[in-house]
Amino acid sequence: MPDTLIDEHADLQLTLMTAQSVQESIRHADSKATTFLTAHIALAALTLPTWPNQMLDTIDIWDVLVRLMFGLTTAIGCMTFTIALWPRTTGLPIGNRFGLTPLSYLPTLPSHPRMEAARKAAWQLTVLLATIATRKHNWVRRGVPWLGFAALSMLASFVQ
Repeated sequence: MPDTLIDEHADLQLTLMTAQSVQESIRHADSKATTFLTAHIALAALTLPTWPNQMLDTIDIWDVLVRLMFGLTTAIGCMTFTIALWPRTTGLPIGNRFGLTPLSYLPTLPSHPRMEAARKAAWQLTVLLATIATRKHNWVRRGVPWLGFAALSMLASFVQ
């Protein structure tokens, strides 16, 4: 019987540590999205002030296409990184989403219903956090090529 209690407590501890690890992954995705969004804004801040001077000199179809490409890739990239940063507003079907019972309050009897409920709540929280982390990392991954295209189109506008 005592081994069962230790196993249940160890399972709960492991699930909570996994939830903490997934929260770090969410923070990592948020910091990547913020960095890439800042890079997009920096590219726009470097590029846009030079365009009025160039437009007065010559207007060429190449310039129009490059500027259109820069504007579109920057807009799409900024949108994807903003979506990655957007907080999730839906939660778990249980009432207390992030309030897990501290281990010291749990019963000492093995297979107690409160222990099972705490393990289930911890696992549901971990699954929810993993879903959020996956979503955020996928949006960041989708936005990185647009940052590259924006940088290439910025360089193309200066080369011409």
